[in-house]
Amino acid sequence: MTEKVALTLEPGCPPPTCIFAVPGDLGQWTAEELERRLCRGEREIRLPCWAALGDFSPAAGALAVLRAVMEVVYRRPGLERLTLLCASPEELAVFQFQWNMWFAAEKPPHSR
Repeated sequence: MTEKVALTLEPGCPPPTCIFAVPGDLGQWTAEELERRLCRGEREIRLPCWAALGDFSPAAGALAVLRAVMEVVYRRPGLERLTLLCASPEELAVFQFQWNMWFAAEKPPHSR
């Protein structure tokens, strides 16, 4: 299922104005948007995501988003492709790190 998911840079995605108390709330909010799109019949989804919409580390936010989104991916086999859109190189880097750490089928080599 992880092969259905990609991360990409999409400059210009304006962040929402909401702020979350804990990373799990951010993850749930993102997963709910994914569920809404699936319920509308979308099967190839490009979904903006953010890691730093609260008073917690971007790493914690990115991991919460990825965990919540992957729960949806595993539960909804009709999803053909999910591209998570990151608005800045910094956001992309934090999402890629968490993805490679926890979800990637093959781990990239680490630099020393």
